[in-house]
Amino acid sequence: MLNINHEELFRSLSEKIGCPIAFNEEGICDLTVGEEFIVSLEDRKDDGIIIMSSVVAPDLPDPISYPLLLDLMSLAIGPCVSGGGNSPLVAREPDSGVLVAYEVLTPSVLEKQDLTELFTDFLDFCMSVTAKIAGNTEIEETGAEKGDDLELPDGQSDEEEESSSAGSASFASHSPLMPV
Repeated sequence: MLNINHEELFRSLSEKIGCPIAFNEEGICDLTVGEEFIVSLEDRKDDGIIIMSSVVAPDLPDPISYPLLLDLMSLAIGPCVSGGGNSPLVAREPDSGVLVAYEVLTPSVLEKQDLTELFTDFLDFCMSVTAKIAGNTEIEETGAEKGDDLELPDGQSDEEEESSSAGSASFASHSPLMPV
């Protein structure tokens, strides 16, 4: 297993986002972004992974539209097409029914990519999925409109690659960010 210093990664993330990161005895830290989102970071030292998660909807809309169902199902294949494990997913928590976005960051992902960038990309993904499920006509971060397909993180079209810098997040746009 790769020797990744999680403490150093979290210290760097904390400095970059301007928010202290403190884990409870179970290795979980909840960060509130704005008034809407809580992103949980789980530090699993035993297997060297970090898990990011956030509730994106209290439940599925009833009735659920076929295009939305297809979009949500297409997200489940993300890790298969992105090389394994470095793609956010949306799942339904069976006991409560809430829809949760999550991403598993393996040691090999953490060695190659900046945790702050992974965190901001995950936050953008959560905001996009939340807006899509809510049926908003525009998704502020990406400019997507209702009915557009949700894109897998590494499945951008040429047009999206040209405009991807416009969709990247900065913490100023998500402020205030604070531990819960």
